[in-house]
Amino acid sequence: MKRFLNYRGFLFLALGFVGGVLCAYALWRGKGYWLALAFGTAGTGALVGVILKNKKILLTFILIITALFCGFFQTNAGINEINRRVAYKNVTLRGIVTDNSFTPDENGYGKYFLRDVYIFDGEKTLELEGKVQARFSLKDISVGDEIIFSADVYPIALLSEGVQSYLIKNGVFYSCENVTGVLRSVGYATVPERVRDFVRQSMTENMSEVSSSVAVGLLIGDKAFMDDCLADAYKRTGVAHIFAVSGLHVGFVAGIFAFAVRKLRLKSILSLFVTIVPVLFYAWLCGFSPSVVRAAVMTFVGLFLNAIGAKSDMLSSVSFAMLIVLLINPFYLFDGGFQMSFAAVYGIAVFSAVKIRRLDENMNRFKKGILSSLLLSTGASLGTFPLVVHYYGLIPVFSLALNLVVIPLISVVFVLLWTGMLPFMKFLLAVPDFLIKAVNTAVGFVSELDFAVIPLRSFGAGAFVFLTILFVAGGFVNLTKKGRRIVCAGLCGIFLLCAVMCQFPQKGGFEIAMLDCRSATAVFVDDENRAVAVSSFEDYACVNEIKAFCAERGIKSFDAVVLEYDKLEPKYLLEGGNNSDVRVEKVYKMRGINDAEKDLIFSRGGVETADAFYGADDWEGMSFSPLVVNGIPAGINVNFNGKNIFVSFNGSMAVLGAETAALYDGYVDAVLTDRAYFGLDRYFDCLLFTNEYTTDENFYSTKRLGNFTLRVLNDKMVLSV
Repeated sequence: MKRFLNYRGFLFLALGFVGGVLCAYALWRGKGYWLALAFGTAGTGALVGVILKNKKILLTFILIITALFCGFFQTNAGINEINRRVAYKNVTLRGIVTDNSFTPDENGYGKYFLRDVYIFDGEKTLELEGKVQARFSLKDISVGDEIIFSADVYPIALLSEGVQSYLIKNGVFYSCENVTGVLRSVGYATVPERVRDFVRQSMTENMSEVSSSVAVGLLIGDKAFMDDCLADAYKRTGVAHIFAVSGLHVGFVAGIFAFAVRKLRLKSILSLFVTIVPVLFYAWLCGFSPSVVRAAVMTFVGLFLNAIGAKSDMLSSVSFAMLIVLLINPFYLFDGGFQMSFAAVYGIAVFSAVKIRRLDENMNRFKKGILSSLLLSTGASLGTFPLVVHYYGLIPVFSLALNLVVIPLISVVFVLLWTGMLPFMKFLLAVPDFLIKAVNTAVGFVSELDFAVIPLRSFGAGAFVFLTILFVAGGFVNLTKKGRRIVCAGLCGIFLLCAVMCQFPQKGGFEIAMLDCRSATAVFVDDENRAVAVSSFEDYACVNEIKAFCAERGIKSFDAVVLEYDKLEPKYLLEGGNNSDVRVEKVYKMRGINDAEKDLIFSRGGVETADAFYGADDWEGMSFSPLVVNGIPAGINVNFNGKNIFVSFNGSMAVLGAETAALYDGYVDAVLTDRAYFGLDRYFDCLLFTNEYTTDENFYSTKRLGNFTLRVLNDKMVLSV
């Protein structure tokens, strides 16, 4: 009897491990039914194998169950490790500046990632696990410099608002606040840091500014110096993947040395060694990112099987690579680069490889090469299609055509860039400089066309249906041609239904989000997706956090309510922030309470309420009324869809907690404060949220648990974390 599905052990192991990772994460989010569903389904499959006495079915589900357990327990251990980290108040830190730090923001501060960090709390010295991020202002700072300063150190909530994959990928586990007394001394840079710095310096000194930024991104994946408009143009044309160091780049490195090996006619095992060592060095240089590890593992598997004369199966190879990467760190599963990299290879494996094998062997070599390139690009594009729509919200219309032209050019540029860094070979960099300018011009021109992209919303569950269609259509399910067409047609119908349903804008409910940033910040979003941000706005990093929050929800603008006095002028707030797609519409600033403004204060049932906003009107479903107690601004009351939310981001709660609670007389539904004041739960019998790190179970701490969303649904307040 013909098998329904060809047996691939590594594929089943990979699927089981992924399921285990997702189940552990779902359990942490309070959705344990997914764990029961996964193990119940796998157990039922194994039982069917026993009943039918089918060893293949039984073995398949035993592999899946084993991998489910491994993925679940490893991820659960990682979650527990994240939750075990504690904060350190008012300590002295010493660390080394790494090269994946950020340039200074508009407020004159830079965000730096420090490695090899030690803290001294006055009694003992401790070494912190992983890296630490800190913001401070310091001139002439270099990679490898040793920095000493005082600060409060908090563990980053790496699992808030999804998974903070960028920080996990770079090993950044702590964040510093209240940084003071920053001192710098000459330290040391690691070998990869020195090599990466040499690459940046070589490109900057021998190429034009724009071309050098593209060259650095192409060689080592560092896009920090690229112009935002140019980076956006590469995204809109579907060519941005050339900056994500993965199979394309590792393939270039392996191809160069494989070519040399063939010319030297070395023995198989020696050829394997000569080719794989440069690949591993390049992966080390790029920080062993998930996509690089995937490409390196697949390269090693392919070379090893070739050396022993065995056949390779791309789907099994990519499954094996996925297992290796997730065993290193299961949270890589949530990284966009990881997903894109594996999806591209999946598309090639289930679509391109099948089609290429069916090409006529007697076909003209040039024609066959063109068709093979077209099929490879098509397969990679199909595999990443749902992810591109999910992350970028668009379909690049000219992606396929541009990739056919750009990738051959980039392969030449890649080789010339590395060659140009050799002694006495700098003159060669003029050629890639010219080619990169040509690519930039073409990409910029195409991206400006009105029909260059088709905007789409994420397909949701339809993305998995689409990937299943590729699997079935590729012939990996043993069906007759007619049966395959019927199944594919049915799946296409389901996919189209999911896609169409997701394109209609969903009318949202009332939401309150408290963000984990330096300035205590709350964002109120009504059911028409209009946003108002309430914050002390102590720095521009806060503005960037709000803009990022709005961008994720498709909000194009927001109003700002400033709860500090003379800290930040409205005009600077309007101009601040990195995300140009989200703008600040209006700014309402609290006036100071003094003798000259007594006319602005009036009495309402014993509560002094100040007209705190210039030109302020009530938003629909939201109204904002500042509270003044004993002549001191206590905070602001937000009437939000019938709920009273008290926001105190100015430190006055320390002395006014009892008085303010008395004013509400029990009619407050939630309190948002910048300090976790001891005993505040005695005054307010409601939900308490704070921007400060605390282990007090009476508070939800964004510093400890990350951003949260509080939804107002059917007269109830529902917390989502």
